[in-house]
Amino acid sequence: MIRSMTHFAVCVLSVLSVPCACGQATAKLPKAEDVLDHYVAATGGKAAYEKLTNRVSRGTLDIVAANIKGKLTVTQAAPNKLTTLTDLGPVGTSRQGTDGQVVWESSTISGERILEGEEKDTALMQAIFNGELHWQERFVKAECVAVEDVDGKPAAKILLSRKNGKPIVEYYDTASHLLVKQVITTMGPMGEMTIEQYPGDYKKFDGVLIATSLKQKVLGQEIVLSFTDIKHNVKLPADTFALPKEIVEIQAKKAK
Repeated sequence: MIRSMTHFAVCVLSVLSVPCACGQATAKLPKAEDVLDHYVAATGGKAAYEKLTNRVSRGTLDIVAANIKGKLTVTQAAPNKLTTLTDLGPVGTSRQGTDGQVVWESSTISGERILEGEEKDTALMQAIFNGELHWQERFVKAECVAVEDVDGKPAAKILLSRKNGKPIVEYYDTASHLLVKQVITTMGPMGEMTIEQYPGDYKKFDGVLIATSLKQKVLGQEIVLSFTDIKHNVKLPADTFALPKEIVEIQAKKAK
């Protein structure tokens, strides 16, 4: 779920229109494959992940500097379907989603649009359910390039190269093997931007450890997400990931 929230930060901001301490040169770096495998094991194991077919997460968000608070619902399903509903009260609401092919977003302020190009590719990659198990499908290469401090603790720095777009950088605590930081450069309505994400407060749901807090830093803003209700294998309405009629209308106009 952590990875699926990057585009959320981009959309929320569009609605609102430390030096690294590397490991010793003589220290042998761990293999990226081992680091990623250790993360899966530490958070529950492959068998536990494979029992899950969908996830509904509900929580709150806080745009700290703007003193804006809201509610958030994220619905994910295999293999790569996703919808996010954000209610910021007087500021308005926004929705983002994909049916696995079309990626779209809609807000009460900026209207509706269909994502294309690198922006679409990034969103589809992040929508892969249980992406922890399928990193080979999401990236063309994984490499451990350093061990650096994150909040005073050593973390393996993993460079994940993709077919389109700049690499994603992830940091895994060398003791707990949990993901503690992610840096992604992506495209959005305001152009290219870099997002830092800091997951924390891992708790177990249906056999899998999930970060229930996520701090995002983007464009000088800090967004704090807190998830209070996470459920798996929920019976979802048939139209959960259906394209909104406004998006269908945009498609029809483009097809003419």
